[in-house]
Amino acid sequence: MLGPVMVLHLIFRLLHFAAAIGLFAAVLVEVVTVHYAQRAQTPARLRWATEALPIRRALEWPALIFILTSGLGMVLGGWGWRWPWIDASLIAIAFLAWSSVVVGRALGRIVTLADQGTLEPDAAVTAGGRGLHLLVQLRAGVFFGSILLMMMRPGLTGTVVILGGTIAGWMLVANRRAQGGHTHPPAPTAEPVPARH
Repeated sequence: MLGPVMVLHLIFRLLHFAAAIGLFAAVLVEVVTVHYAQRAQTPARLRWATEALPIRRALEWPALIFILTSGLGMVLGGWGWRWPWIDASLIAIAFLAWSSVVVGRALGRIVTLADQGTLEPDAAVTAGGRGLHLLVQLRAGVFFGSILLMMMRPGLTGTVVILGGTIAGWMLVANRRAQGGHTHPPAPTAEPVPARH
């Protein structure tokens, strides 16, 4: 039979897992929103790109708070601070919380453009720019890296390799996809005019 400490630890783990799913949904929404908003060519497309943002606002901060509180509960309830992956995960949560504010403001400017119903040339890109794209992708890489840390619970070297490798790999793939999304087909060449005889 489980004692009260084990029951409490199990509750914290379930909350941690549920909150991680919520944070995954919020990060996914902002990645998709920025991807399509920065490629919008019409006001209607820009409005469409921002339709899912209320999901992000509803999920992100509650998820971050539950992840932090349940994680601290598990640390204080038995894990302790002796593992490097715990410190790295805490730093990752702090980064996700800070960057959430920065990304939220940039997304707010994009929503303002959508509400105005006008789209000046490159207005959506100007509202966020490449900096927003990189920050959003970095947030996704940090999130997935921290998930791997909690699953594998490595030592110091493993923590650095897993977190750094996940972030670098995610950023590399995301940037290649972004470059591919901005490529345009070559302009058609004029057919040669047959010579007159």
